[in-house]
Amino acid sequence: MVFSLLFTFPISAFAATGTNYYVDSVNGNDNNNGTSTSTAWKTVTKINSKTFLAGDQILFKKGCTFSGALAPKGSGASGNHINLGAYGTGSLPIISAGTSVQYALLLNNQDYWTIDSLEITGGNLCGIAVRGNKTNYNYTGYTITNCVVHGCYSSTGDFTYRSTGLINFYLWDQAPGSQWNNVDIENCTVYDTTQFNGIGVWGSTKTANRSSNITIKNCVSHDTGGVGIQECIGSNVLVQNCLVYNAGTSATYACTGFELWRSNNATWQFNEAYNIKVTRSGQGNDNGCFDIDYYNNDVTVQYNYGHDAAGYGMAVLANQDGDGYYDSDKIANNITVRYNIFAYNDQWSNSAGFGNLFLSVGGNGSSFNGLNVYNNTFYHNPVGTPWAINASGTKFSGSNPNSFKNNIIYSTIPYMYGISGNIGVNNNLYYYTNGAAQFDVGSTHYNSLTAVRSSGYDANSKEGNPLLSNPTFHGTGLLGAATAFTPSNSSPAVNAGTNVGNMGSRDFKGNAIPQGVAYDMGAIETNGSGGGIGTGYYKIKNQYGGLYFDNYGSTLDGAPIYTYTSSGSYNQQWQFVSLGSGYYKIINRASGKVLDNSSLTTDNGAITQYADNGGGNSQQWSVVSLGGGSYKIISRYSGKAMDSNWATTNGVAVTQWGDTGSASQQWVLEAVQ
Repeated sequence: MVFSLLFTFPISAFAATGTNYYVDSVNGNDNNNGTSTSTAWKTVTKINSKTFLAGDQILFKKGCTFSGALAPKGSGASGNHINLGAYGTGSLPIISAGTSVQYALLLNNQDYWTIDSLEITGGNLCGIAVRGNKTNYNYTGYTITNCVVHGCYSSTGDFTYRSTGLINFYLWDQAPGSQWNNVDIENCTVYDTTQFNGIGVWGSTKTANRSSNITIKNCVSHDTGGVGIQECIGSNVLVQNCLVYNAGTSATYACTGFELWRSNNATWQFNEAYNIKVTRSGQGNDNGCFDIDYYNNDVTVQYNYGHDAAGYGMAVLANQDGDGYYDSDKIANNITVRYNIFAYNDQWSNSAGFGNLFLSVGGNGSSFNGLNVYNNTFYHNPVGTPWAINASGTKFSGSNPNSFKNNIIYSTIPYMYGISGNIGVNNNLYYYTNGAAQFDVGSTHYNSLTAVRSSGYDANSKEGNPLLSNPTFHGTGLLGAATAFTPSNSSPAVNAGTNVGNMGSRDFKGNAIPQGVAYDMGAIETNGSGGGIGTGYYKIKNQYGGLYFDNYGSTLDGAPIYTYTSSGSYNQQWQFVSLGSGYYKIINRASGKVLDNSSLTTDNGAITQYADNGGGNSQQWSVVSLGGGSYKIISRYSGKAMDSNWATTNGVAVTQWGDTGSASQQWVLEAVQ
């Protein structure tokens, strides 16, 4: 969601050396000079008539609606953008273009612009359109932030691929040799269009060069005609903390939640996609959550949640025949898919049976060189009978390793994988809820894992119930998925993974990895927050000073807890005992006493140990993951967080304090071996 501050004064993320112009649809007048709130302009017509200079700011009054399409002229400069923004109090200013115009807001052959805190509605091709038709030109410097864009409908019912949607950057074949550079789209919500993209960035197809530095973060895209978020022909691409749902509402062919095409050096992380389905014509192409499409290299997909799609949860495709510019890119190099959760996909019989994970090549000579899929969790409950992992059409070449390892497949049908024999499948956990799992390797079908092993393939994988906390979880949100798909401490997935190299530093939930003597299988390590904290003992280390919880050897009720350097003493070892509903009592190993807000106060103050009071709120603590393996520990009684008081020396009392999120309130749980 995008929220607006109660009061906004003109502020640009880039140094402003130009003029501030104000626009007020109620009290403004286009005959004014526009340079103060009391002499504001009134209409977008006035804005469209002027050419702006680097550092200028065009600021629309909050709470006002401005009718008509916006097409300001001029370009900013490096470090000195032209800014379209807001001033005043109340709701975001609205640019209401209607649907008789192609674009509600258009930038054409312009550089260095920021669009901040506007609501854009209308246009029959695009809400916000950024265009260029120059040859061999580097279009540079675009920031779109804190905006809401919606209500883009075709007046004729036409649906146009690629060049339409709510936020759309487009070069394609109209700007040969040109690229986008430094595009940053953040904190935007886009929804409600019959056109193709929610957010789309398309470079030029008529060049071997790609656009560069494309970032899409903290955005929501829903109820879009085709793809929710799409980046094509780029390099140095980051798509992070985004949500897509209800994509494909008017597509006549393929749709996906997230799509990457012809791009290099890309990362997708912490995203969610669900309810992806072409509904207009009943066609079955794609309909998936995440799609690494053709011509991509050096891509990492991690910590994402894809669920409830008509088609696949995840697709990775090697490159099809080229068009003269990318013919040398028939080999997809270095694609990593790790620590993701995919559940309840392939939910439509028309979806062509892609499976939960779809791996494929297209065109002569296409192959993978360095495809590694590891530590993912798949809940497979399809409408039909597709393989959970559909990879029978894959080919591999080159010297980079290819692997499918450390994954959990939990399936309500027996079909685990149909796969070519040279991907390196090993060290996975398979579970069919009603009997023996089945497998295809090449052209050979196997009715059991034992039979697969007898062929010399998949030697170290195993079958068994992974004992997930709530494997039939059918909800939204990464946090809910993290809780539901955490294995119990007695799961056969625990400490059963192998180090495939380049494991990263965390799991799906944010726990540091490994927690135990080896990596776990699946997307979540067991010794994390929530249902995954083990029954053993932990040392509690502060992120700021690197010091540990220590009871100083006291067995007395009411004894304070101090910070101290690491030792092997039981004074620093604590057991987390689950009380349900996400709360724990925390018991010191040396004294047997329980961590307590013994003063029964909501004031800032000391934390103590005390005899077990039978589950009173003063001894109940929630342990909340902050990502990267760190946590905050919150008192149920007071709602305040444990704080080290910025201690860097021994003997400083640990206190409860208002939750600030600071490093003094961040703690790492270190399992005692």
